[in-house]
This record gives sequence, C-alpha cells and structure tokens, in this order.
Amino acid sequence: MKSKTYATLFAAMLTLGAAASASAQAAKATTKKEATSQAALRKEAKIAEADARKTALAAVPGGKVQSHELERE
Repeated sequence: MKSKTYATLFAAMLTLGAAASASAQAAKATTKKEATSQAALRKEAKIAEADARKTALAAVPGGKVQSHELERE
C-alpha cells in the first residue's frame, strides 16, 4: 500500500516539475520574441505612432499617454 502511495506522489511531483519547467521556458521565449516583434510590427504598421497618439488624445480631452505597445489583432 505504501509503495502505491509513494508511486502516486512521485508521479505527481514529476508532473508538477515538468509543468513548471515548461512554463519557465515559455516565459523566457515570449520575452525574447517581444523585443524583436515590436520592431517588426513597427515596420508593418499602417498608422504612424504620432498619428495614433494624436487620435488617442483627441478621443480623451486632457488625457496623457503614459506608454504604448504594438500588437497584432
């Protein structure tokens, strides 16, 4: 009975360890891609950053742009 409990516990720990490792690798890859993708998205953009900022500020009088980010939708 104890060996079955230990085997189940070992399998659970192994699964959690693999999931944590995969999650850490995915987070690292996303961060690296983000830096290069911003430059690539800037080249593909149909609207200039200055025009987008002007449009956003016109929509919210008295507003202030604190940060910006490009993303593909």
